[in-house]
Amino acid sequence: MREDAHERLLSLRQAGSALNYAIEFKTLANIVRINDEAKYMLFKVGFETAVKLGLSYASEIHNFQQLVCRAITVDQV
Repeated sequence: MREDAHERLLSLRQAGSALNYAIEFKTLANIVRINDEAKYMLFKVGFETAVKLGLSYASEIHNFQQLVCRAITVDQV
């Protein structure tokens, strides 16, 4: 199960809302047990282009949880 979650996590991309993406990402990341730095990097990779662009203007993001919150906000705007 952990190997399957690892593969799914590596290929996961935002297909709907950032909120749904975050929920699925966090679920898989908890199964795989990766640290916050790895979560931060992998989570950023899967965003839709509009969210990536919106996040490029945010300078106060320093950890995974801040990234999740900001991505959801950008996506909802």
